Amino acid sequence: MSESEIRSSMDYALEKAKKKHVDFVFVRGERTFQQMIRAEKDTIRDVTSEERKGLGIEVIIDEAKGYGFTSDLNDASIEKAINKATDGAKGSASFSEKKMTPKRLKPEKYRGGKPNIKTHP
Repeated sequence: MSESEIRSSMDYALEKAKKKHVDFVFVRGERTFQQMIRAEKDTIRDVTSEERKGLGIEVIIDEAKGYGFTSDLNDASIEKAINKATDGAKGSASFSEKKMTPKRLKPEKYRGGKPNIKTHP
């Protein structure tokens, strides 16, 4: 799966979630590669490679959050993850005491210095 296909899946998820009349939606795409080499003494015994991909969807409805995730990037699986996120937000809105309202933050100028990094002698 290419980066453009993941972006396309993210765009699809964003548009579908907006149609659910959510107050806020955040879609995160992830793609990782892993390679494992198993060796004994001077001999390579096994080499495996794996690619993992997925979408995380976070929504806010009536000041309550809901989450959904899928590792299958087909339309049906993405819609199922969106439904899980919206159902979770609607369910938690009914008993949530602490509301989760998105807040717009003003940019601030960085006021810190250089990080204190110790190096090994």
